[in-house]
Formats: sequence, structure tokens, C-alpha cells
Amino acid sequence: MNIVLLALLDGTKLITKLEELSTQLGEPDCLLIDPYLVLVTDYYSKLTTNVLTESGSSMAVQPDTFMEPWLTNYTSNNKFKIHSDKILTIVEPKNNIKSKYLNLIGYVDVEKLPEEEIVE
Repeated sequence: MNIVLLALLDGTKLITKLEELSTQLGEPDCLLIDPYLVLVTDYYSKLTTNVLTESGSSMAVQPDTFMEPWLTNYTSNNKFKIHSDKILTIVEPKNNIKSKYLNLIGYVDVEKLPEEEIVE
């Protein structure tokens, strides 16, 4: 099981544990476990923004990444089946995003993860 960042066709970005399912044609073939919606503040700005500090000097600030459990307003489930054709792409999340996600789902120490889930 891998921790991945999904970009869905509707523009939604999810970080999740992903498992491929062996199914018959037409059935959902991906299982999302503990998916979190990834939100970035100031989405339409450049990757970094220069802001003035109190002393008048300039400082580069990057947008913050926030995460919230996916579909929690509608269900208490933490596992969801979806069709792979709803996924635009699957990528490896940046380490800071992955670490934040691991903390949210209960992995306090990345060193305790099984080897196949650690990304250097």
C-alpha cells in the first residue's frame, strides 16, 4: 500500500493510502484509505510571495498546505472505492506534505513506518 497524491479529474487533490483492487470490468478498481483533501492557501498566487516585515525588510513566504479528511461531512467511513478513470494522475507527495499527512492519520514518527512506505 502506497501513500500517494491524487489529482482527480474534477481538480480535487487528495493524499491517501492507495490500494489497487482486482475487480470485474465496470466496478471501482481503487481503494482509498484515509483520504485527506489537500488545500493550499492563496492558490492563485505565485509559489512564493515577498512580504514586508515590521522592520521593513522583504521576506519570501510560501503558501501553506492544509488538509482535512475527505467527505467527513457526509460519512464516517475512512475507506472509499473509486474508478481509476476518475484519476487524472498519481504522484509521490512532497516530504513535508507526506509528513503532515502521516501525523494527521496517527503516525507520529515516520521512522516507525514499514520500509516500503518510507520515501527518502
